[in-house]
Amino acid sequence: MFAPNQTAMNEAKDLIDQLLTTEREPDLEFGAIYTAKIVEVRDIGVMVTLYPNMTAALLHNSQLDQRKVREKWLYIPHL
Repeated sequence: MFAPNQTAMNEAKDLIDQLLTTEREPDLEFGAIYTAKIVEVRDIGVMVTLYPNMTAALLHNSQLDQRKVREKWLYIPHL
């Protein structure tokens, strides 16, 4: 990294550190398959999160696979 003086170098380092440590929402692609964490089970579906600090979203029962789940993960077909 290059800067014309030490002050500019310090500002650039601080900016880069801030960008690298700030959590950002990932770009999600429609129709893709994602691993979700189930945070609540409801009569009409499950509340899931896809990434840390995400507000839980309802995944309706009609969108869930009807097969019995043997593992701790849940298969969600293309929406």
